[in-house]
Amino acid sequence: MRLSIRTLRMLGTGGECRDAPNVFCPRHLRTKTLDTCLACPRLVRSDAYSIECVAGNSELRTGEPFDVRLGADVCVGDAMAPATVCVPAAVMATVVARSLKEQGSTFAVVVDPPDRFVGLVDLDAVTLARQGVRVGDLARKVRPVREAAPLAHAVERMVHERARALPVVDDEGFLVALVSDIDALRWVARRSRNA
Repeated sequence: MRLSIRTLRMLGTGGECRDAPNVFCPRHLRTKTLDTCLACPRLVRSDAYSIECVAGNSELRTGEPFDVRLGADVCVGDAMAPATVCVPAAVMATVVARSLKEQGSTFAVVVDPPDRFVGLVDLDAVTLARQGVRVGDLARKVRPVREAAPLAHAVERMVHERARALPVVDDEGFLVALVSDIDALRWVARRSRNA
């Protein structure tokens, strides 16, 4: 099974970035650091964008049924964004706007160390912000979704909450990624192509 390497990109106060590559493990239904995946005995091979392993879908996937139109075994972790920009609440909006434009990203997840979710901002909000406004003051409070939750649940929440994206957290509440409406649509399109 080929698994995408994703990046959690932490933006600093001056616009510098620190990347933390990770992989969503379908066997354990949780995000693992790339180093952990590379040390796993199930690893077959890896390249700069993905790893191949024999993990497969786990019998651990139980709980509420998944929407069959999205796939019988798809969860949020399967469809998360390839890169997530993460920024401390004290960073200036102008710094975030510049970084999002440079990286071609639409959203940034606002956190308070150590990576606890505060809110979500989009490119429009930080671009239109006045000089001297901190990104934490612009963050929209959107409840995060767990990485093992059904993707259909996340899509339903986006529709009802009129949110184009949701932050994704692990079981301890730490940020691992972002899932957007576009990510969900890409997953459905890939599944349709492969069917």
